[in-house]
Amino acid sequence: MFMKRFLKQPMVGLLLLLVLPAAFASSAANDWQLVLEKPEGKMWQGQSAEFLILALNPPAGKMELEIADTADFAVATRSAVRLERNNQPALAFPVRLTPLKAGELTLPVFTLGSHQTGSSESVTVSTPVETDDMSIHVSFDTDSVYLGQTLSVNFEWITSIHPNALQAVNILLPVFEHADILPVEPWDAFVSSDQNAIGLPVGSRRIIARWHRMGGDRFRIHFHYKVQPQKAGVFELPPALLLASADPVLMRNSPQDFRGSRLPAHFDNNFFQAERGVTREPPVRLMTRAEPLRFEVKSLPSEVPENFSGMIGRPDIIVAAEPDEVHQGEPMQLRFEITHPDPEVARLPELHTMTAFTNSFDVPADIGPGTYENGVKIVRQSLFPGNADTTEIPSVIFSYFDPETGHFHNYTTPSIPLTVMPVERFNVSTSALSDDMELRNPVKPDQSGIWSHNWSQELVSQAHEKNRFRALFLFALLVSPPGLIVFGALSTIQEKWKACRGDSAITQLCDELKTGSDPLAPLSAYFYRRIALPPSKLNSQALAVALSQSGISDALNQEVCQWLDQYQQDYASRTNDTQPASARHEALAGLMQRLDKALPGDRVPAAKGVRS
Repeated sequence: MFMKRFLKQPMVGLLLLLVLPAAFASSAANDWQLVLEKPEGKMWQGQSAEFLILALNPPAGKMELEIADTADFAVATRSAVRLERNNQPALAFPVRLTPLKAGELTLPVFTLGSHQTGSSESVTVSTPVETDDMSIHVSFDTDSVYLGQTLSVNFEWITSIHPNALQAVNILLPVFEHADILPVEPWDAFVSSDQNAIGLPVGSRRIIARWHRMGGDRFRIHFHYKVQPQKAGVFELPPALLLASADPVLMRNSPQDFRGSRLPAHFDNNFFQAERGVTREPPVRLMTRAEPLRFEVKSLPSEVPENFSGMIGRPDIIVAAEPDEVHQGEPMQLRFEITHPDPEVARLPELHTMTAFTNSFDVPADIGPGTYENGVKIVRQSLFPGNADTTEIPSVIFSYFDPETGHFHNYTTPSIPLTVMPVERFNVSTSALSDDMELRNPVKPDQSGIWSHNWSQELVSQAHEKNRFRALFLFALLVSPPGLIVFGALSTIQEKWKACRGDSAITQLCDELKTGSDPLAPLSAYFYRRIALPPSKLNSQALAVALSQSGISDALNQEVCQWLDQYQQDYASRTNDTQPASARHEALAGLMQRLDKALPGDRVPAAKGVRS
């Protein structure tokens, strides 16, 4: 009786309606699992390994993966993908871990929503053999900088092991992996078009280096980069490591000369994976290390100006208007030429927040990254003059820190004369009319319609009887000129159609394969155009993920990735005698034509060149 009276209360019933569904939803949301999938096989120091953090039967909504800090691994993550495990929907978070040490290493804790992996998950990591046949040297251009300045990192690798014997390489620079140090690409970095350029895998990034032969059987590979510390203090970094997997047969005798490769077939990011399918002697894993590094970052004064440009040291800035005569409301650009020892980190003040500019111009907030000409950084800011009485572009103030005086100073650019030509706009609502004036439209509508005519049917029929061929003659007279034009342009249209067909990614790939050249370059360009996969990430793991996201079946996906793995392995070891090159290229062309039919339309337009 008590329960019946209790349930009859309207407020209690309302609460039950709200609480019970929420309780069931909460129970359903917690009914999911978090699973850590480890890679198979032995792990090696410096070898990147793919881990999967799986949410089985995940709840609805966006989920963010959190990874605990670790000093034993370099961590790199990719976007989550949806898949199935044991006939259950799953959300997979790919994580690449690179062991920085050897021995029994504890994995970082992975947290997803209210679940997390165990704190005692570990892996066993083996260490390669240190060798005197290779050496690396890492140095900075200075050992003391102010916060905001950059250090130039100089890397040099000298090897007496023939590069043809190196199947896989990984370079671990702690200065690039530190959480408080930001790598910055220098303006004069080597580009892939250099004949002696070669791609080096440095941690989770690829850097273009240069190589050349030294005296005897030694080779030198080197690059320079910049880093920007994000906080003050003394940084003491562990030694840099270079780890390699080498073919023992080619180490003893390499019959071919080293040619290098703009596409890094020798130094791919699939470290220590070249031994798959090798029936000869197993590869030798080698390691060499550099000296530890130390540098100091001095702090800036506590009161930093709002318009601080990030530049340490006085800059030299030239400003110009492009053009200096413009109509009201039309776009123009303000060109800045910045000369400074650290042009990569120099930035413009936010002009869209300055009243001196917003009173006379519409200023977009977006600014391009800038270009470089002989060390001079060129940045352009778009402006839209709004007032016809604007006669100049205001001065711009750059605040910089002077290490000599220890104080902030301002660099003020001169104002620039500007001519803004007015645009006349007639607006009836704003026109001044007298009280007794009225605007009227003198055109009167016709009840018969504007297209009606007064010709009688009788007149038309009589004219048709007099000359029954007049209509046919007029029709031929009207149709013949366009027909002749179309007939004359038919060959041009066919050529245009053939050209458009020739611009397709699959046609260009097949044409390159017919030449018998190295297929990696056209293959990387094809995948960049079709599935937006950059050439620097052309490996089986990244390709498998990209093809899966494009809806390619598992069987075809596996067939393409297996071909790429086998070719890169044969190219690195120079043992591709099992199949003639022409037959290999013909088989690849057929495989790629099947893949192209399964892919959706072009996602990336054709480009003149793709940077690795």
